[in-house]
Formats: sequence, C-alpha cells, structure tokens
Amino acid sequence: MEVREPKETVQRGSRREIAGVRRMTANLFEGASRRTRRDRTRVPRGLRRDMGARTVGARNENGAVLVLALVFLIVVGGVISALATWGMNDLNNTGQFTSARTLQYGVSSATEVAVQSIRYTPLWTTQTAQNASPSQPTFCWGSGPMSDVTINGEDVAVWCSTVWTPLSANTRTVTFSACPVTASEEGAQTDPQIAASCASNPTLQANVTFGDYPANLISPPTTGECAVYCGTTMTVNSWLWNP
Repeated sequence: MEVREPKETVQRGSRREIAGVRRMTANLFEGASRRTRRDRTRVPRGLRRDMGARTVGARNENGAVLVLALVFLIVVGGVISALATWGMNDLNNTGQFTSARTLQYGVSSATEVAVQSIRYTPLWTTQTAQNASPSQPTFCWGSGPMSDVTINGEDVAVWCSTVWTPLSANTRTVTFSACPVTASEEGAQTDPQIAASCASNPTLQANVTFGDYPANLISPPTTGECAVYCGTTMTVNSWLWNP
C-alpha cells in the first residue's frame, strides 16, 4: 500500500531547500568577491622589494643632485670671486701705472728743460767749479733758489752740479738731479738740504758733457767763460732712474 505525503509538506520542504541553495550561492559569490578584492590589492613580495628599492634609489639620486648643485655653486662662486679680485687688482694697477707714468714724464721733461737751459745759458756765478771738482747742487735756470716746473700736475725740481775744465774740448760736465717737490719743500726753497737730499737720492739723474769750442778751433783754448759757442757739442753720458 503506497503512502503519500501531504502536498503542503512537500512544498514546505522544497522551499527550505531552495532557500538553502540561495544562501549557499550567495555565500559562494561573496567569498569569491572578497578573494578577488584581496588578490587585486595584494602586492607580491618581490614586487614590493623592487618598489622599495626604486623609492630609495630616487631618494638617493635626489641627495646626489643636491650635493652636485652645492658643489657647482661653491665652484662658480670661487671662480667669480677670483675673477672679481683679479679685475680689481688690474684696475688698481692701471691707476698706479698711470700715476707712475705721469710722474716719469714730468721728471723727464723737467730734466730736459734743465739740460737745454744749461747748455746755452750756463749760470757761471752759481755753477763755477774749478780744479775738476763738482760744484754744490744748485738751481739750473732762473734766479733761484729753486728751479722747478709743473708738468701734468707734477711739480718737479732739478738741481745742477758742474765740473768746469775750460781748457778742454769737453768744457763742462753737468750732473742733473731731478725730484718731485712737495708743498713743504716748495715753501722752504732756501733750505740747502733740499738740494743735497735730491742729489743724493734723485728720481732721475743725468750726466751730460758740453763742449764750448767751435769744431774748427783756430785760436788756442782760453780760461774765460764761453759767450758765443756755449754748448756747441753735447754728449749724454748717462740717464738713470733711481740710481
């Protein structure tokens, strides 16, 4: 005899099975979704090491670039400083050379003025020297007590010391001593120490020989002072700076 369950019981069992299947399916999908998200966010260890090494390398490179930049700035700064110092030294040297050249030109020009004056117009009363002994340094032109001239803003005095040998063709040998003149020396022209000091330590000293006889001498030499043939010949024996 066949026994049949009621339809209502069968339907209830089917519903429970369906619900269980649904829950199982939902759990399966949810677990798969979680695993997929974990897989997406998970980074392999080797890859993590590579990424860390790259980050450290980038940091190391940044530090090296900073060091190179500092070295570059220091080197460039040192070069610029050296060039600036060099340029300033050149400018200072240019000024000093210009000043020295101006003084040199003034002293040389004043000495040439003295040479030309003494050559044709000897100052016998102040420069007469006998027995081949040089006279004391004294003024070279004008009426004294100092023969000075201003050239390019430089005031220069020239002092003359003469050896006179009237019976010789080389009649006069004159030593010219030239020195710059200060304001105090200008105010104390009569002080004989000024001439002596310049003669002992001149800026420029020239030694020149003058012949006071004509080339075709007919009459015998005389012990008198020249009047017409003064400075007929001239020989520059020396021209020394700071002797």
